[in-house]
Amino acid sequence: WILASAFAPSPIVSARSLGQLSPVLAAIDFKMDEATLGMINAVSPMPAPATDRLEEQS
Repeated sequence: WILASAFAPSPIVSARSLGQLSPVLAAIDFKMDEATLGMINAVSPMPAPATDRLEEQS
């Protein structure tokens, strides 16, 4: 999903071994269909609305 987003330049990848990294790199070629992308974007809009952290603490 993040690879299809115009608002995120790159995903953050975390792996401790080559064995963990291989499936992550394989995901680069995965293409999600438009219907699924639409459902995800409906619940997690990009870019995310800005918030003021001070307001969150009160």
